Amino acid sequence: MRSVARIFVLTLLVLVGCGRPSGDPDELIGTWRSRLPPATLRLGPRSFEFQSGQLTKWGTVERTPFRMAFVLERTSSPAFDLYCRETVDVYDWSLEDGRLTFRAVGSPCDRAARTVLVAGEWTRAAR
Repeated sequence: MRSVARIFVLTLLVLVGCGRPSGDPDELIGTWRSRLPPATLRLGPRSFEFQSGQLTKWGTVERTPFRMAFVLERTSSPAFDLYCRETVDVYDWSLEDGRLTFRAVGSPCDRAARTVLVAGEWTRAAR
C-alpha cells in the first residue's frame, strides 16, 4: 500500500510540469456550491469535503495555479469505504467572475465525483 505522502510528491511533479496558470490556489479555500446537480465542496489548505446527495467524501487535496489533485480517504457510506482509496484524481480548474469550473485530466477513478465536479459551475457559498 502506497503512502499518501509519496502519492502527493509524485502528483506534485506532474502538476508542476504541465498546464497553464489559472489563478491563485489560495482563493479556492472555502465552501463552494453547485446547483445542477446540487452539491457542496469544502476546500481547506490541504483537505476537502465533497457532499452530493446523501454521500459525503473526505480526503486530501493539493492545489496549483491550474490543477487540483484529490485523494479520497474516507466516505460516509460503508459501500464506498475502499472505493478509489489512495488514488489521485486530477482536475484542471479555472475561476472567472466568481465561478469555479473543473475539467478532468485523464480518467479519474471516482467517476461519480467527476460527473458532479465537471457538470457545471461552482459558486462560493455565502459566509
